[in-house]
Amino acid sequence: DLVIANGDYSCDSAFVGVSDDAACQSASECLTKLRRSFGSRFQATIGDHELGKTSLAGGAGGMRLASWRRAREELGLTSFWRVDLDRYILLGVVSSLVALPVFEIETLPDEREEWRRLRAAHLEEIRDAFASVRADQRILLFCHDPTALPFLWREEPVRARLPQIEQTVIGHLHSNLVLWSSRLLAGMPPVRFLGN
Repeated sequence: DLVIANGDYSCDSAFVGVSDDAACQSASECLTKLRRSFGSRFQATIGDHELGKTSLAGGAGGMRLASWRRAREELGLTSFWRVDLDRYILLGVVSSLVALPVFEIETLPDEREEWRRLRAAHLEEIRDAFASVRADQRILLFCHDPTALPFLWREEPVRARLPQIEQTVIGHLHSNLVLWSSRLLAGMPPVRFLGN
């Protein structure tokens, strides 16, 4: 009935998001195929690789306003989306904006004030959306990077609706190898499945 892609439509090989032509072309191809296949049933959340992400090795790249503009204008991605399905409300947020205090170091100094303005506007959209959810409705939240979740918790309209959030769907981990590595680096024990 509905198809939701939860961010990261390209490899972001230059680490500056879709302001890089190759990353933009890759994301465009991906999104075009999804839109062609699913039409109006398709929704897309912006991931961190659309905006730019500092590389783990070497510290190159970071978030770029040019990527933000290109993601919205050329790729047709929205900063916030909402789909009402009877008693379910599906909400899509931009995790990099919500968690900007963590990622601000990855922005260019002369772009930081604009990133802060974009974050403030995005949080206002989120507050308004959560405040408008009726008591009999359930929420499915789509948030690419779980780093944003503690920042959402700080927002009173979000906290007030926590019992109504049935699921939070995240992306960001890419593969089981990345998930395994993340757990290891976080000091979490490996998971073993015992069975017949």
